[in-house]
Amino acid sequence: MEVQKLLNSHNTNYTKARLTKDGVAVYPSTPTDHRQMTKLLTDRGEEYHTFTLSEERTLRVVIRGIPAGISPSEVQLDLARQGYPGAIVHRMTGRQNKQEMPLVLVQAQADQESILQLNRCCSLVVRVERQRKQQAATQCHRCQRFGHGQTRCTAAPKCVKCGENHSTHECQKPKDTPARKPSLARLPESPFPATTYTDTTETRTGGVKSCIDHYPLQRLQTQNTEAVAIAVRSLRHGDVAVVSCYHPPRLPILDADLDTILSFPQTIAMGDFNAKSPAWHSRATTAGGRALLNYTNTHNDLTILGPTEPTYHALNHPPDVLDIALLKSVPLIAQISAEHEGSTAHNPVLLDVGRRQRNMGTFTRRFTDWGRFRAEMQRNTAIPVIETTEDLEAAILTLETDIRHDLNVLNRRVKAALSELAQESWARHLESLDPQDNSLWKTQRALRLPARSKIPPIHGTRGVVYTNQEKAEAFADSLELQCRLPLLPDEDEEFETTTQPRPTNSDRLYAD
Repeated sequence: MEVQKLLNSHNTNYTKARLTKDGVAVYPSTPTDHRQMTKLLTDRGEEYHTFTLSEERTLRVVIRGIPAGISPSEVQLDLARQGYPGAIVHRMTGRQNKQEMPLVLVQAQADQESILQLNRCCSLVVRVERQRKQQAATQCHRCQRFGHGQTRCTAAPKCVKCGENHSTHECQKPKDTPARKPSLARLPESPFPATTYTDTTETRTGGVKSCIDHYPLQRLQTQNTEAVAIAVRSLRHGDVAVVSCYHPPRLPILDADLDTILSFPQTIAMGDFNAKSPAWHSRATTAGGRALLNYTNTHNDLTILGPTEPTYHALNHPPDVLDIALLKSVPLIAQISAEHEGSTAHNPVLLDVGRRQRNMGTFTRRFTDWGRFRAEMQRNTAIPVIETTEDLEAAILTLETDIRHDLNVLNRRVKAALSELAQESWARHLESLDPQDNSLWKTQRALRLPARSKIPPIHGTRGVVYTNQEKAEAFADSLELQCRLPLLPDEDEEFETTTQPRPTNSDRLYAD
């Protein structure tokens, strides 16, 4: 309401406003309203971030083939000489070693599309292409939040070294001092102090609340899997070891590491094992999943639990279940679920241990009332009297007809429900379209394009596969099995060969 009153008092129009995790998102009606709104917020000293208008956006291209010895100013002069004045040129450097690369980033005017056809610069043959969009989420290097850039952000700066409210470039903290992430600085103080284990120094450490009766266990000596363990005291069930694990995706899962992790009498091991298997609701099966499943089949006291919803959402791959729990000899009921919280690609996983399962009624069979069963069957289904083979055939035909009729009725109901659901989803999608955020134009373009036929999942030697790469591997395996050479007979086997002499002319003469 305060935002609405403020904008109405200054005659600023907007299409809609909605509440987000960072504040209130307001969508101006016109570019003039956008400029008026930003000026109003700047004059009032409010913290906000916005995006570049379409009419103010520039064309960003990359020129390949400019050696590091040529300065950006020389490239800028040559571009101005070829009819591109006002272009801003920057030398691109490597992300890891910070060395200059033979690439320059050029920021030209939006109407200078002809720069993409440029093939010579500074007397060199070059190639010009549009700047590729980054795959990771956009992060503001001013407030360290995600979803926008620092160019049009007026929020209070946040230092990534010490977590204080100043720019990172102005921080006086020595370089040899470990950095403190600003997200840690914004965390509220917990009423229960935590014990932090710093086995891994490259990433943020974890901890255990001090109100939990526990004690640390000795460091686990594993080869390919990272693990840290504690023991939680329980008066009723004894001490239970809780192990936090992470297994890198490119390393194999070793039985020796699993033996070390599950060496305690009662163990709960949770973490990202990078092992996929439909046994714990994963989309596909990997080598790590097969190794973990084979290990489980040889240990009767081991159970693997995985949430029904994905725990990992990648940028270029479908979401899948990577975070699972291994329970060894735990005499408690356990339920695992994925929580839709946090700002990372991994969703937190919650393991509920010890509570009673919900909606799990008990059933005790005391005796079977065959008389009631016979009466119910006679009331619902007419039991025919079968005396001959013809009666049996007629009864089977009647039963098959009834089953087929009921199945067809249910199929029609399911199809009608699916059609109604699709219509409701399409109606909600049409109602959510807005010309201001380009969703209307994206939908219109998608409708005009021809429909793409997707190859359905196929079943190969590695199981059911879904992605294009996995389908290609399945086709390759099938062709390899079909086109391989036949097996040669064993050399140790003895074969009897009978050779008949060829008849000569004299033999034919005497025979006649």
